[in-house]
Amino acid sequence: MANIEPFLGKCLCGGVTYKVSAAPVTSLMCICTECQTIGGGFGVGSVVAPQEAVTVETGSDLLQEFQMSGSTKGVTRRFCKTCGTHVFANNPAYPLMAVHAGTLDDASKFEPKVAIWCQSKRVWHRIPEEVPQFDQYPPPPQ
Repeated sequence: MANIEPFLGKCLCGGVTYKVSAAPVTSLMCICTECQTIGGGFGVGSVVAPQEAVTVETGSDLLQEFQMSGSTKGVTRRFCKTCGTHVFANNPAYPLMAVHAGTLDDASKFEPKVAIWCQSKRVWHRIPEEVPQFDQYPPPPQ
């Protein structure tokens, strides 16, 4: 694995800090109704990395887990108990962690490669034309 500059980030209050020490597998915009609620309207942008590459540096005791059935059944979401920031999400079926782009110290590195759950988008959502859109999840790689 090539050496990369780690991605660093934190929740709004700074109680939870993390490091991503591997190159992202992808980056995405999720527009499912759950992410619209969590994100305050639009959805959530995420950098997806191997789960073992995501390390909570401080505040692991501040992370609250939440699971909800529905369009993303089985997804575990992690929030800061103090400020409520949604920091991570993962589906146990995949060895990956979605790190929410708004929590990155340098979010300028975030550029979505795909938009998922577009069947739930609102009439006012605008997704760049060059970003592939999928009604739910994209098909698995061949």
